[in-house]
Amino acid sequence: MTQNCPASHLCFLDKYLQGAPYLLPNEPAILAPYICHSDLDLANIFVNNGETTRMIDWQGIWGTPLMLSGRQPSFIRFGGEPILTLAQDFAELGSKEQSAIEAQMKQTIICNLYQTRVAEEDPLLNRVFYQEFGMLRYWPIQFVGDTWAGDIIFLRDSLIQIEKHWEKMGFEFSSPLHFAKDDLRVYDEEIIGWNDIQVFWDAISHFVAEDGFVLSDMYEESVHIFKYMRNRALERVTRKVREV
Repeated sequence: MTQNCPASHLCFLDKYLQGAPYLLPNEPAILAPYICHSDLDLANIFVNNGETTRMIDWQGIWGTPLMLSGRQPSFIRFGGEPILTLAQDFAELGSKEQSAIEAQMKQTIICNLYQTRVAEEDPLLNRVFYQEFGMLRYWPIQFVGDTWAGDIIFLRDSLIQIEKHWEKMGFEFSSPLHFAKDDLRVYDEEIIGWNDIQVFWDAISHFVAEDGFVLSDMYEESVHIFKYMRNRALERVTRKVREV
C-alpha cells in the first residue's frame, strides 16, 4: 500500500514541490503573517458576563499567512441543511426528532451570526473564508508535513484535485502535476480500503481509540473483541490457503 512505501512518499513530496510555488494566490494582504488560534473550541474560550475574558491552548501556534491560518472555529461549522424556521408539523414529531431539529436550528443561527459579524468587523478574514479555490490550495500544504502519520492519501488526493482544477484556478500554462490513469485506478482501490478501515475504527470507537487508548473499565471487553476478530481473520486466511 502507498502509505507503507517510502518511494511513494518521496514521489508525492516531489509532486508537491512541483506545485507548491503556485498554491498560494499572489495577494499580499492575505499572505501577510498572522497569529491565529488553530483549535478554538468551547473548552478553551472563557466568557464572563457576555465578554470573552481569556483563550487558552496557544501552544504550537506560530505566525502563518492569513490564507492558511484564518479558519472558522470548529464549534461554528456544522453539517446538514440549515434550518431557520420550524416546520408546521414540528409539534407532532417525537422528542428525539424535535431535539435534533432544535440543535440544527441553533447551530444555523450561530453560524449565520458569526459570518455576519466577521463580514462587518473583519473584511480581510471574510475574504479568506470565501477565497475561490481557497481550501483546494490549502489542503496540500496542510497534509504535506505529516504523511507518515496516515496523511499520504489526503496529500495525494489533494494534489490530484489541483491537477484536475488547474485551468479553473486561472493558470494559463500546463499543470506541473501529472497522474497516470493506471495510478489513479490503484489510488481509487486504496481509498476503498482506507474507508473500510475507517468504518472499522468508527464501529469500535466506543471501546478503543485509533491510538490504542482504552479506558480501564473497557479493557477486558476490548481484549475479547480483538481476540474474536483475530481468530476470525485467521480462519479466513486458513480457508483461503486450503482453497489454493
